[in-house]
Amino acid sequence: MEPTWKLPKKILISVDLTEHSQKTVEYGKALANKLGSQIVLMHVAPLFFTEADVVELQLGKKTEELELAMKTKAEENLKEFASRVMGSHFPYETTVGVGMPPKEVAKAVEKLGIDLVLVGCHRRTGAGLVDKMVERVPCPVLVVK
Repeated sequence: MEPTWKLPKKILISVDLTEHSQKTVEYGKALANKLGSQIVLMHVAPLFFTEADVVELQLGKKTEELELAMKTKAEENLKEFASRVMGSHFPYETTVGVGMPPKEVAKAVEKLGIDLVLVGCHRRTGAGLVDKMVERVPCPVLVVK
């Protein structure tokens, strides 16, 4: 009897741009290299705005404009992070969401045809966020400690 699962062709690595995310990416690169999988790095910008965010993004803008500005800033931060941790010899894509990571990652999985999600778990994000990710995402989720 053949297994009902398949090896992942496309792996999404959810990153929060911390040092721990770097560890998750290294694990994902090794896995993708072994399996011949593509990598998509994803960062989800928070829905909330800190006082510093508001000052930096210019006071007086509408919420939609602030969300767009947050997404643009997140794209810049992810691009910088990705170039540092992925290097130039490993192909990858990037994508950014705005909101709650479990919901945004689940949407990206559907939209991009992702077969496996890698997510790091450390004290800052906590197990609760990972639990929600596992509940929402329609494909296997691998937690990197």
